Amino acid sequence: MSSIMWFWYLGWSFTTLALIGNGLVIFLVISKRIPRTTTNWLIVSLAVADFCSALTFLPPMFIANFYYMIDLSHAGLWYKICYTFMYCSTANLCVLTADRFVAVVKPLKYASLMERRSPSLLICMPWLTPLIFFTLPSAFSYQGNESFTATFEINRVFMFQVIPSIVFVLVTCILIYIANKLQRQTAALEAQVRYNYAFPKINVIKKTRHPERRAAAMTILIITLFNVTYAGGNYICYCFITTTCVVPHTLYRAIHLMFIINVAANPIAYAFLKKDIRKAILRLFIYNYN
Repeated sequence: MSSIMWFWYLGWSFTTLALIGNGLVIFLVISKRIPRTTTNWLIVSLAVADFCSALTFLPPMFIANFYYMIDLSHAGLWYKICYTFMYCSTANLCVLTADRFVAVVKPLKYASLMERRSPSLLICMPWLTPLIFFTLPSAFSYQGNESFTATFEINRVFMFQVIPSIVFVLVTCILIYIANKLQRQTAALEAQVRYNYAFPKINVIKKTRHPERRAAAMTILIITLFNVTYAGGNYICYCFITTTCVVPHTLYRAIHLMFIINVAANPIAYAFLKKDIRKAILRLFIYNYN
């Protein structure tokens, strides 16, 4: 038992961080401390999914190991509830990534496109998709129907883990390319303006702000954490479905810990890389401190 205490200590630390961080993001939007834009509604939707994931992932595992017997297998209720919220988080991340991707790639068309889109539709989609394609079929799995269960497991892994990981890798590469291109264009423009002035020592250029870069950085950080996390998750699923390999117990615990770190890191990325949320957090704590 003492050999896995590191997992429980770290797990509870990151679970607490995930609950506090995502709860703070939810509070900031609900209390109107940050603008209720479409992007911020998508962020709070992701925060709700991450909050529920943190609440339903480690605590039942802890109870099952120390206090009360809970079925933690894929046939149990824990698997269906916990992974529903985890896949809601994945779907919300897909929608948020698409939103930020359009904002970076097509910044001029983004505003007009958002005016024609209903935020409620964008928020409902990532919640309904896992309910329809995972939660509902999972209720009929592991009931002696081996072919249905095998098909269901393969479909859910590809739909909610493999395909998003591949898409996120492509999006990351494109965003890095665009961010570097913007940086080169800005550097060339500033160099040309300085060259045109007779006194280069005079600061004639104000600090240029590029919200596209910050949006790209936030998106890249979040989806990189997702890809690292689900690389291990995909390996576990591969071994589980094919039964061709056995995951060592320590590696199994480490991969589970990465799931918790993932939901804890998302609000940190929002706080540091999204300007309005960062300012709202500073105002909140400075006001309470004073």
